[in-house]
Amino acid sequence: MVEYVFGRSVARIFFAISRQVARLWCGVHGHIIMLHFEPERLSLQCSLCGYESEGWKVGRPMAARRVEGTRVTSDVRRQIRPLASSARLAS
Repeated sequence: MVEYVFGRSVARIFFAISRQVARLWCGVHGHIIMLHFEPERLSLQCSLCGYESEGWKVGRPMAARRVEGTRVTSDVRRQIRPLASSARLAS
């Protein structure tokens, strides 16, 4: 029983020291940011120290809204815009 309690306390101390070293590393070199997914939330999380940003709520996409009284005509949709002479096209 004593060995079990001693082993847990050593593990806790080692974990606390490693967490402080990770925070120090991130303070000097910057965070190692990764995307963190939850069912209705997306955030950025450091894989080293565990820092997490406030994040964004995700879910159903917002519906596009039109201002009342405006209509998009087929002429506007088909309008071709001229390219600038310095524009490069992907091949």
